[in-house]
Amino acid sequence: MSTLSSCDVDDCKVATAAATTAVAALTDAHCCSSKEEEDDDDGRKNHHYQHKRLARNHLRPNAELTDQEKDEKRALKRLLRRQTRRRSLVVRLQQALQRRDATTEAKTRLDLAEFMKAEEKEVLKTSPVFLNGPATSVSVSLPAESVEEQDDNNNNNNHCNNNANNNDKAKLSRQREATARFEIEQLYQTFYLTIKRQQQQQQQQQVHTSVPTTSTSGASISNGKVAVKEEQTAQARLLLRSMTKGTQTEHMFENYNALVGYTRQKFQERACLAISSLSKLDPARRWGNTTLTTTTTTTREEQYSSNDSIKEKMWNRLTMTTKTTGSIRSICSIGCGPGCDGTGLLKFLEHFTDWNKHEKEPLVDRVLFLDWTMDRWGEHFLEPLRDILQNQAFIRTAHLEICNVLQPLSGASNAKTRQLLVGDSQEDLCHVDLFVTSYLLTETRDKWCAFYGDLVQIAKPGTLFLFAEPKAWQLHTFIEQTRASIDFVWLDSSMNSPILQALEGRVGPAVLLGMKK
Repeated sequence: MSTLSSCDVDDCKVATAAATTAVAALTDAHCCSSKEEEDDDDGRKNHHYQHKRLARNHLRPNAELTDQEKDEKRALKRLLRRQTRRRSLVVRLQQALQRRDATTEAKTRLDLAEFMKAEEKEVLKTSPVFLNGPATSVSVSLPAESVEEQDDNNNNNNHCNNNANNNDKAKLSRQREATARFEIEQLYQTFYLTIKRQQQQQQQQQVHTSVPTTSTSGASISNGKVAVKEEQTAQARLLLRSMTKGTQTEHMFENYNALVGYTRQKFQERACLAISSLSKLDPARRWGNTTLTTTTTTTREEQYSSNDSIKEKMWNRLTMTTKTTGSIRSICSIGCGPGCDGTGLLKFLEHFTDWNKHEKEPLVDRVLFLDWTMDRWGEHFLEPLRDILQNQAFIRTAHLEICNVLQPLSGASNAKTRQLLVGDSQEDLCHVDLFVTSYLLTETRDKWCAFYGDLVQIAKPGTLFLFAEPKAWQLHTFIEQTRASIDFVWLDSSMNSPILQALEGRVGPAVLLGMKK
């Protein structure tokens, strides 16, 4: 996606502005500053217990709930739906601006204005459910994504850092993210032009081998290009629909137009998702967390509570550098498709580490692209992308290999993949520092368990696992299976709210980062 100007960003946030005002007004009504400062600790504990009760109630069937608990459950669901709607409008506006689609842009701005009016009324109905505790509870009940986007408007919140120096660092972090996202668009344009040149060469070869009938006008050529683009979009939608349902077959990936359409629709989006998710770990941007941990973890929301020390370890693991290199020297993208996830990780490391692009040392030594249909993605997509990444000094080498997550990693069908991961290690440990998997767990529906069980087993301590899925249900399964070996942090809209971590839905994709203990 393209980077928006400050004016455009203000337009994108118009829906959240009214909500912020309403919440602030409600906060003032519940504030009694001197008294709250004295009772702050007791208030936080009481509100933590309220959060535990709300989360448990949300996971219980309605038949077991009182009328008040049902109302609270409905309010929590309304909150999530509103945030999802807001994100949908913002993304639509960004895409319209990128395509220079004036009609869609104008309609989306009208929808945002209507949403703003409805949002204020809805917040007034929903927020009192969460404001029975101290005023600080406002930031906890709102998903982290909306709180981050409202930094400048929420200075009255006790969990926002008012220190000017830290605010400057947070702005710098956001500028780095914005620059990385913008450069993803530039890199994609170079990548897509390469794909188009290949396609044009194939079409010219077909024209030369066919018998010419009549001369072709410029208008018909233009219409032909439009028709091809529409065909690519239509075929990509069919492929994506099957992947969403987990009914994709290997034969579907033989359609070249579908793969080009998939790349056009998903490359920038998935690459930017990796950047924005990992940048949330930046200490300069992390806002206060009121989660209280206990020694006994009996409920899901307690098990998934945010842990600042784990976040710090993960951030250091990602960004720590020596005199010449960073600590992330090898990346593996599983179910890589056209390579969007791996590219996003490289852009993140470029802008959030001290790597100097003009030095001789590449950003990382090795990238592994693994996919079930590598013979379809490899020649026309990943090989050109590999050349671009090598020419820009991002990688030293890249390996492309077929990988089937439906089979154990230790199985015969994945022997080459295992050899790439382990190499000649006498300890049988994997050399990869960071694995990324995007939407693959949902597409394979629990059939991945044996593969990822083997992968976690051979991973060395400190190995990072980044997952992005449309919903959290498969990630909850992964956590339950590997909790003894891996520490986890959610990097999506539930990042600072244990209530929302316990749910399957998110505002946008569910994103999880794990680190091998």
